[in-house]
Amino acid sequence: MPSSTLEGLRLFRRERVDPEPYYRFLAQQIVEQLPFDLAGARVLDLGAGPGYLARALQDEGAFVAALEPA
Repeated sequence: MPSSTLEGLRLFRRERVDPEPYYRFLAQQIVEQLPFDLAGARVLDLGAGPGYLARALQDEGAFVAALEPA
């Protein structure tokens, strides 16, 4: 089993008491699997929630507008 899978399982076990590390991990995994370079890309994140995905996209160099409707 890849180490990233084991890390994800470890974080998932604590998701109820400390959700942020788990959701940051998931967002990073999603961004790493994108088939294109994000540097300089403009991204609109609709329904951004707490912004885990938006932050992961920004960390890869994307310009992100994150919106969460009220």
